[in-house]
Amino acid sequence: MDINEAFDTVHGNLKDMPVKYCQWKTVSNGCVHSKSLNDYRAQFSFMDPWDLQMRDNLAELRFVLDYHCSIFALIKPGLTFMNHHKLVIMQIVGAICEGLLYYLCDKKFSASQEANIFWKENKNRSSAGMGFFLEKTKNLRCLEDSSIEWLQHLRELRNTVHARGLSNDKIRWDENPIMAADVTETITHLDKFIEEVKGMAL
Repeated sequence: MDINEAFDTVHGNLKDMPVKYCQWKTVSNGCVHSKSLNDYRAQFSFMDPWDLQMRDNLAELRFVLDYHCSIFALIKPGLTFMNHHKLVIMQIVGAICEGLLYYLCDKKFSASQEANIFWKENKNRSSAGMGFFLEKTKNLRCLEDSSIEWLQHLRELRNTVHARGLSNDKIRWDENPIMAADVTETITHLDKFIEEVKGMAL
């Protein structure tokens, strides 16, 4: 089969993507298991019953993330296309982490009546994004220093979802250590962070 036929086979039929590229499929005892959206919801089940909508949103983002990573691995783009597709992947990772930080802050601040007043007044402001939630999480001192450092680098990439973020001289996203890392390494780091937040929530 030549390359055109190979891509034509996958085109419009993601179920035919080879398992080695397909991030939402696993092989166990010779059988292929394809993860459903419910499997991704289960990864965020620690949010039940706090916010089922947030749980579902993060599950869908995590599913979409696997889709992007699969296409990235299959196509293996180079140069500019690689950088920008990788950047899109990191923006999705950042969106998931933003939701996790929001959840963590809400759980922690709600436990304190005095802090909860400030939190309720500020958590839904239009300017409250990943940077805001990260700063509040740092104040709570509930994350490892290594996680804080990783999240700070991720925040720079998350901000590039805004057009101005791509041209901000203070943010050299092409020199960001997360951009320099392999995509699979970042996804592994994300899943560990999800487990870290889960552990603090229980």
